[in-house]
Amino acid sequence: MIMRPTPLAFPNRINLHVACFLLLCMFLHWAVSPASIAQETIAERKDAVRAFFRDADVGKNYAAATGKILFPDTRADGLQMLEELTTTISPDVIERYRMTAAYLHLHQLISDSMRQRIEYIWGHIPVHPFDGEHERVAYHTALHLMTRHAGEDAVFFNGKSMRENERESRAFLLDWIREVTELGQRDFDSPTYGAVTIAAMLLLRDFALDEDLRRAADLMAHWLLADFAHDYLNGSYCGAHAREHMNSAMNPVASDMSGLGWLYFSESHRMYGREQFLAALSDFEPHSTIVEIATRRAKPFESWERKRTARIYRNARNFTLHPDPARATEDVVRYTYMDPLYAIGSIPGGLVQPREQHSWDVTWISDHPEEPATFFLMHPYSDPDALRPFMPHSADLALRNTGLHDPYFGTVTKMVGGSPFEDVFQYKNTLIALYDIGKISRFPVITGFMPLDLQSLDIDSTETQWITINTGDVYIGMYPL
Repeated sequence: MIMRPTPLAFPNRINLHVACFLLLCMFLHWAVSPASIAQETIAERKDAVRAFFRDADVGKNYAAATGKILFPDTRADGLQMLEELTTTISPDVIERYRMTAAYLHLHQLISDSMRQRIEYIWGHIPVHPFDGEHERVAYHTALHLMTRHAGEDAVFFNGKSMRENERESRAFLLDWIREVTELGQRDFDSPTYGAVTIAAMLLLRDFALDEDLRRAADLMAHWLLADFAHDYLNGSYCGAHAREHMNSAMNPVASDMSGLGWLYFSESHRMYGREQFLAALSDFEPHSTIVEIATRRAKPFESWERKRTARIYRNARNFTLHPDPARATEDVVRYTYMDPLYAIGSIPGGLVQPREQHSWDVTWISDHPEEPATFFLMHPYSDPDALRPFMPHSADLALRNTGLHDPYFGTVTKMVGGSPFEDVFQYKNTLIALYDIGKISRFPVITGFMPLDLQSLDIDSTETQWITINTGDVYIGMYPL
């Protein structure tokens, strides 16, 4: 279930035209352990995911069609759904990747005419332009696997031969694997899109004919899961994220990566997702050490990581990505303090993505696992000039294109997004967020989110100025100036 809590302007929407200095401390927690959860084997969880997409009414999509076709008693319904999906073709690159995943998993169960239809789509119908790292990986994965399973005389919509597409897609994937392991991800730690990248690696692992690429994809799947595991807390992907949908920002256990967390680590409430379904079709299992990293929370620990911004094409005139120009580089330091009951994590602020950036949060284990258990503040910044470093368009065209993908981008009610006026500092469980907004910003306010399921919220506005929050097992103190 995806919760849609009401955003909270906190406290009473802080209208500051100059600066806001916020000190946040996690200052007390009870020494208790999360409630124990019945442990299933990974094989049982995979069977549950497959059964869900066979039986549940989740609309018409390639995961549901594949889930039904894999079982003889629902195969006819699944084939009919696949027929309808491939009649009206989406130009979205992720949908093309999902269609290709269905083609690969169902190759022996679908008719020659259906296989030819999917090959015709690849040969004649282009996809929309794309730029995100996860989109590049999904596209080149799907393209490479189609070249390896289509005939020598296969044609492709990009005008290149089968051999050219095979070589170029393989080169991209191996170069991306090298670049990410050496320099860090651009769409880093994404609760929304990370599952696409992991599922793509599993498709390569299972279906690529090149043994070197299969092995590299297997290692990369482990690498990405290990990178996820140390930020995982009982179903939540904690800390800062490059790309995150606002729904999972307000409810971390509702993300696509949380579905992979339940599949591989078990320690959360059960949920389902399309990329999780693709993972469940693979015989891949993470190394036991990765599972231990995700589930062992005996004492607090810290983690430092090096990530990267979205690809920067140019410098915008009279515009900086960060309050401190010396820190406006492609390198991004990500820091997380993980406690057995909560996590607090951040990046230094500024703009590292054109949209869907999540700079910091506090996330804890809730007594009600399906309910939101996170708190964060942000500056809902949106400006055409802020998009120009990341997009090869004019500012107005970039704003219009971004609005097509993200209708909340230009609104004051959005719950994700970076700001060039945000500066964040963190040491263990204490975080300071500085918002030097000034008068030039479109929305000179601080907004944020706090869940409704709290034991108490006390605002001492006349004496100490502290705001104290009791979540049940975790206490949070916030001091706004």
